[in-house]
Amino acid sequence: MSGLFKLIKMLVVLSALVAGGAALWRQRAKAKQLWDSLGGSEGVVVSAHKLIESAGPVRDLVNQVSQLKK
Repeated sequence: MSGLFKLIKMLVVLSALVAGGAALWRQRAKAKQLWDSLGGSEGVVVSAHKLIESAGPVRDLVNQVSQLKK
């Protein structure tokens, strides 16, 4: 019975991946334009780095607040 559930789960994940790929393929011009506007892979890495840097002070604040509860 668990084999059947694993098969169904795999089919659902696979169909979601295929549907997402098909959607990207249909909108590939817009996806390419978005990717270019982000600056390609380097732009995404820079944006992620800035996001991580800005999350540092928030993490410190959360740590301080959690220490107050104790």
